[in-house]
Amino acid sequence: MFLNFESGYCETAEGKIFYRIGGKGPPILLLHGYPQNHFMWYRTAPELAKNFTVIVADLRGYGLSLSPKGDENHYNYSKRVMATDMKNLMSYLGFQNYWQLTFISLSLVIIFFNICLLFIKEKQRTNFKKIDDNNKNIFSKATNWVASTIFNPITSFFKKNGFSIALGIVGFIFLFKIGEAFLGRMSVIFYKEIGFSKSDIALYSKTFGWFTTVVFTLLGGLFTIRSGIIKSMFVAGILMASTNLLFTILAWSGKSYFLFALAIILDDIAAAFATVATVAFISLLVDRNYTATQYALLASIGTAGRTMLASSSGSLVDWLNGDWGTFFIITALMVIPSLILLFFIKNKIKINE
Repeated sequence: MFLNFESGYCETAEGKIFYRIGGKGPPILLLHGYPQNHFMWYRTAPELAKNFTVIVADLRGYGLSLSPKGDENHYNYSKRVMATDMKNLMSYLGFQNYWQLTFISLSLVIIFFNICLLFIKEKQRTNFKKIDDNNKNIFSKATNWVASTIFNPITSFFKKNGFSIALGIVGFIFLFKIGEAFLGRMSVIFYKEIGFSKSDIALYSKTFGWFTTVVFTLLGGLFTIRSGIIKSMFVAGILMASTNLLFTILAWSGKSYFLFALAIILDDIAAAFATVATVAFISLLVDRNYTATQYALLASIGTAGRTMLASSSGSLVDWLNGDWGTFFIITALMVIPSLILLFFIKNKIKINE
């Protein structure tokens, strides 16, 4: 029935978990429903095994797996304990890093597409000397490619704005959404610590969040068109800082569904507005002759800032001894350096209106 699948048992402190494994490729763990066992996948598993490493298992109390006597609160049959069994099974089979592998795979896809951007042919501002095909060699081709794809877009950006203003723009983009990134990295941990369940988090941050994000992305675009890009960037920065302070109030007041919903919805609004403004800002900065390359480089600088600096968000919470209120105040203040930079360079930025 499970052709070319191996079967076995994974030892736990309370007994054995039965499993079958087959195929080759990224791992997929298939869980059965109630009151079934792993045989429910007898048709699906072999098909998936053509492209994946498929693991089917019997949960505790089902099929060939352990069936311990239930305790007074039935905790040893809770979903948390069953999930721990499956986690231990995956580790036993050598898939301890299956989440890391997922993130690495996604990162490689993103890197691939960013590299593809470098190969988009762009109209050149200047007329380069044409090299006779007969005289072309690998070195000259490589040199011309590096010049037209990387060197020229960068030098064009700095020549257009001037070295100091260009550095100011780069610094602004690098720092602008740092506070939002710090908050985003630690938000779910914060929600859990003050007593919200995973269902609460999913309901407010995902169900309501997608709606407010879509609606206020459109409204943010309209505001940017009517008010101008520089004003929009200042408003976006102030909104991000203000909504971060709402989380401070939530941290100090304790578990409150009203404040929880209000903080998440307003934070999504601010994030949507800031994203629209940032995309428009970068789009208006790039040279029309090097649109793809310059946009990719500037956007990557913003991503690098959020990724590199926000990776220390957990360390900051630990350093504050878990003082979430102070943590969120600090994240609100993080936008100030970028807004100061924008204030000093706003009249000198050359924007393609």
